[in-house]
Amino acid sequence: MTTSAPAGVQGDLIDILHQARHFNAKRDIHGVLFYDNNYFFQCLEGERQQVFKLYHKIAKDSRHTNIVQLTCDNIAAPAFSRWQMKYILEDTRIRHFFTNHYGQRFNPYLLKDESGAKLNHEFIQLLLTGQEAPIADTTTHFARPVPTSARYSPIYSSGFFTLFVVIPIIVICLMIYLF
Repeated sequence: MTTSAPAGVQGDLIDILHQARHFNAKRDIHGVLFYDNNYFFQCLEGERQQVFKLYHKIAKDSRHTNIVQLTCDNIAAPAFSRWQMKYILEDTRIRHFFTNHYGQRFNPYLLKDESGAKLNHEFIQLLLTGQEAPIADTTTHFARPVPTSARYSPIYSSGFFTLFVVIPIIVICLMIYLF
């Protein structure tokens, strides 16, 4: 198990995390970014309009191409409201989940063909309980933890929507409040 992303991705990753946390804090957006097996998986939660604005911003970013939607679902409550952008690096439990259910290491494209919501729910639970990785200001180590806010807004009571999309090397899951 390695403790850092490939050198070509690290600088972008640190920038993305800093930008995401700043941007998301201003817009009451929360989520998680997971890295393993040369893939990133990102999940976003927030008010519908704000999350779609962010999605379109991400889609226009030259670091992300060929976005593919995985799934769209309603959710009862926000899962990642404790984080502006939680970051998880190469989690052993998620590796076991993919090995047990798919016979291989983490590959978010496999979630697209998933017919049972139970496995997706189990994957999200692993992300929720996964150890947050620290990040650093350098491109060689992830050493400095970045604090995230823990807040819960009354806006969440109106219901949520989940949208999963795939970008090669980056995967995005959008969770959106329904009004």
